[in-house]
Amino acid sequence: MNKRRRRTGSHTVALSKLSSFLCLCAVGLASLRERCSPASCVVAPQVFREHGVLYAAPYDHEVRVKIGSITGQRIGDAIRAAQDALALDENAELPGMFNFISPSWWLRQLNRGGIQVERCAWQHLEFERVEADYVVKEGDRARLMIHVHERAAPDVEIPIIYEDRNFLAVSKPSSVDLTKNPGYGSVRLSVLGMLEEMGYTDIYPAHRIDKPVSGVLCLAKNKKALSRLMRCIRNRKVQKTYLARTMGGPDEGGFKIQAPLDVVLDNSTNKNVAVASASGKRSESVIDDVFTRHADSTATLGVRILTGRYHQVRCHLQHAGWPIANDPIYGGVPQLGQEIFNGTRARQMIEEHQIEGCTSCEYFRNVAKGVQPCPRLDPTIWLHSWRYNFPTLGLSFEAPPPDWAGM
Repeated sequence: MNKRRRRTGSHTVALSKLSSFLCLCAVGLASLRERCSPASCVVAPQVFREHGVLYAAPYDHEVRVKIGSITGQRIGDAIRAAQDALALDENAELPGMFNFISPSWWLRQLNRGGIQVERCAWQHLEFERVEADYVVKEGDRARLMIHVHERAAPDVEIPIIYEDRNFLAVSKPSSVDLTKNPGYGSVRLSVLGMLEEMGYTDIYPAHRIDKPVSGVLCLAKNKKALSRLMRCIRNRKVQKTYLARTMGGPDEGGFKIQAPLDVVLDNSTNKNVAVASASGKRSESVIDDVFTRHADSTATLGVRILTGRYHQVRCHLQHAGWPIANDPIYGGVPQLGQEIFNGTRARQMIEEHQIEGCTSCEYFRNVAKGVQPCPRLDPTIWLHSWRYNFPTLGLSFEAPPPDWAGM
């Protein structure tokens, strides 16, 4: 189990504030810290394109939320107390169920009879529609509707690079989430959501790939195929090569990086990061090739990883003195994403989907009025999952190099 420590972030405070701000806006009313999980979507999200950006119109989605933070209290009293606390101090510390679902939204749903409590009974789930005097019991979870605002995404295709009856490999675009999660503002505009629209349902990703990273994503069409892929990855019977554009680079290929890696908590972003540490797990990367040297003193490297640690390529390159040029978390210079919600259709969507009590609706209304600055697409980094080779399965996947690689 990884040791958890705290450290001060090395990248700019401005970028961390922007990242946190975008996360809050995109999440809308979904409860992240309480592990809000999806139940059902009332209507399929309406998607449109404008100025190179994909937007999904806001929609209602039923979620399950843990409400153990108010165990023993009447639910109506707890909601009103949270609302009163916010009226006195907008930074008041509230029970976890109010982190991203505002007290006013809870109260609105309660008054409409829109909150159900579910609990496990013998061989089935029981549901009880509750009123204000309901006393919350330990283990209770509430079902209620939230108003989901999906994160905008770049208007890009998802190229299929391999397909047979068991396996599917695609080239994931950067700045697009992999999985569908309404709590993080990502369903229809996730990779799996986009593939579903292309007719690929019931597919299973065999590994993760970070949102700002592009390249090979291996998926299975059935559980048996998924098990085969994951077994190869777990037993290191897969060869993985990345492309990275870095600040400088070695004189030639064959450079090994063997710094052990640990995972710590960065207190400037409240997110996990990798660090080189003598107490960390064994990690090994090899810079096989220096493909291109660019006029701005950056270089495109081919990096093969022999272990699969968290953020291994990003951290190892920083440790070697050649960080990915635009990766601010690991020593690079941040780049802002494209401004969004500044087109005619996007502004019209804002006006047409206003729900009372939705904090995200209020925020986007202020964007349309010019009171708030336009948000931006999430930034990308110059890291590309280039090749995945499974020798024991006879499978080899390669995603075409992106333009920034200059290959």
